[in-house]
Amino acid sequence: MNANYRSMIDDALDNAYHMVVIGSSRENIRSPWIQHEWGFFVNEINSGRKKGNIITLIHGSLQIADLPPSLRNYEVIPFSENQFEKACCFLQ
Repeated sequence: MNANYRSMIDDALDNAYHMVVIGSSRENIRSPWIQHEWGFFVNEINSGRKKGNIITLIHGSLQIADLPPSLRNYEVIPFSENQFEKACCFLQ
């Protein structure tokens, strides 16, 4: 079951044009599995294999300074209804 789950995540990452990372705590955003997923996407963009965007939506006590530098390099938006349109602009 774990191998199938990993394969499904890899397929989704490989086929995605954009990535939205949603974080509510420093611990969650820096967890090994989450780092692997956004790290893969960052590497694909840096290598020229992807042209999409990465947007990080932060919520709760999570601050921009809590994010790893690789995520801070991309758009970071506080998660709220008022910011929804701004986030969508990066995904067109």
